[in-house]
Amino acid sequence: MTKEKYEYNEKVRELREKQLTQSELAWLIGVSTNTIRAWEYSRAVPSDDNQEKIDEIYKKVVDQGKTLTKKQQIRVRGNISLNDLEEELWE
Repeated sequence: MTKEKYEYNEKVRELREKQLTQSELAWLIGVSTNTIRAWEYSRAVPSDDNQEKIDEIYKKVVDQGKTLTKKQQIRVRGNISLNDLEEELWE
């Protein structure tokens, strides 16, 4: 497994373990749940644009210890945009 493949496999898995379902993470990034699953199980590597999105979410949620409140989790499930969520989370 290449370093890049391993890195994003682990990042996606850790984000999911922290608090996001495959569906929620897929929605935030703008991909299908099958795509998230493929990344998580190292069957595919995210595009450069999607790597940037994963890095941004990972940085805020994992590295900075941010967590989604119940209200924010509900809003993700209700299809809040990534930009709107970022404004709330990253303030």
